[in-house]
Amino acid sequence: MNIINIYEPEYVRRFQCNGGGCLCTCCIGKEIPLDKVSSQSYLRSSDSDIRTVAQRSIELAKTDLENWGIIHLSSDNYCSFFDKSKSCTYCMIGNRDDLHTRPKFCLDYPYVNIRWKNETRKSLAIECPEACGQILMNPTSIWLESTKHISSASHSPLDSIYHAINTECISVALRPELTLTEKLFAIGKITLNNQPDIGDKSLNSKNINSRLKTLASSLTTQAIREGLAKTPHDMALQWKVFAEIGSQVSALANVENVPAMANFWSDIYQDIHQTQGNGEQKIALLDEVWNHTVVPISHEFPHIVTNYLFYRIYHDGYPYHPQISSLESFYQLVTHCFIIRNLVSYWVMFYSQIRKSKIIDIVNIYHRWLRQYPNAIADTAQSLKNSGLYDPEKINQLLVHKN
Repeated sequence: MNIINIYEPEYVRRFQCNGGGCLCTCCIGKEIPLDKVSSQSYLRSSDSDIRTVAQRSIELAKTDLENWGIIHLSSDNYCSFFDKSKSCTYCMIGNRDDLHTRPKFCLDYPYVNIRWKNETRKSLAIECPEACGQILMNPTSIWLESTKHISSASHSPLDSIYHAINTECISVALRPELTLTEKLFAIGKITLNNQPDIGDKSLNSKNINSRLKTLASSLTTQAIREGLAKTPHDMALQWKVFAEIGSQVSALANVENVPAMANFWSDIYQDIHQTQGNGEQKIALLDEVWNHTVVPISHEFPHIVTNYLFYRIYHDGYPYHPQISSLESFYQLVTHCFIIRNLVSYWVMFYSQIRKSKIIDIVNIYHRWLRQYPNAIADTAQSLKNSGLYDPEKINQLLVHKN
């Protein structure tokens, strides 16, 4: 047994579920972790339908007692136990509450616990609309409280090396003197120089903190800005990336919780396909809109950007990702911020103003697309490769904008 730290941000403590007023479902786009008892219960169920689905879709990872199995998604990206043929009860497991309890993840959603080797981080799933508002809206949302707890040993891949890198990236995210693009540039330098997943034998738990301290001291505001100033600004490439990913997001955007935004996504989709060879001019216009309208709001409410970047690093366990490398995690993070920035600028371009609530809606719907669209990561990577930006230096071209 270990004594571990448990961290809880204020956005978790403030959260209140919207209950029946929310049309979002947690049954799509997320592989469900299972504890040991639930894994064994479903696999041996006396209900033949549940047992059959369990044997087909549950993989026994055996990371620890709380993360013993994983329910893989069906071909349409839903939980394998989600029964769309029923008009009222959707969960096969929930329908047999005389035999089983639904997985803890499902009962707790959107509450999430991220288990590291020696700590647990409490968080919320940002694709839940109410959770997204709590994460982004309040200046104190990311304030942390910590307690100690006795826990079983964990085989989580989030070890002390990842923890040190993650902590340094969080420190960058919280630097008030830096813009979002400057923070991302610095995080990229930290990631590029410390990649635990490439077999770098010089990177170990003994020297990682010393390496990071030396690197952090070199990432002064001036050095970051000079690095960005040397980065080429290719608006044609930027438009190519946005057009490919933005058209997918706008075509597949799930607006069931905010139907009033349906026209917005439809208009973006049409505008992208009508722009054709005028991509450079459109990126220049989106940059102008951002500078004149969105930047003043970000100065008035700087916590929106800070909270978002903090959340992505804290919640995601950045730079770790189970499917891609640390460097590829950075590519994805930069691209997500780039796409969201331009989606917000599009709103201003169409409606001549922006409110905090609309920024939150755009971030929420974008993350629902990331979760519900199974090829989001692969297609994002392919768009970067198509544009020649799938490179540790060239990816920074998405961080350069017209002032």
